[in-house]
Amino acid sequence: MGENGERLLEAPVLVLNATYEPINVTAARRALVLVLKGTATTEEENGSFIHSARTAFRMPSVIRLTEFRRIPHQTRALSRKNILMRDRYTCQFCGRSLPA
Repeated sequence: MGENGERLLEAPVLVLNATYEPINVTAARRALVLVLKGTATTEEENGSFIHSARTAFRMPSVIRLTEFRRIPHQTRALSRKNILMRDRYTCQFCGRSLPA
């Protein structure tokens, strides 16, 4: 698999609970595994394909879990440091990555 394929498998995918509530963001590789196992269904696709020897799979951009998962409520302080960590030190205006 080339560099482009590796980058495709690391693309962010939104994970929704069975009730369509957002849970987190995961890598496309993990999302594809959840879909193939039947644990999740694809809600939106990003238009890309990943190919195996016999099949081509559409890469999801949003998946939904098939069964409801109770997620404990987490509260985090709204601070500059936490926001920078959440956004992976990426400027939300220009998209540039900033040093940690």
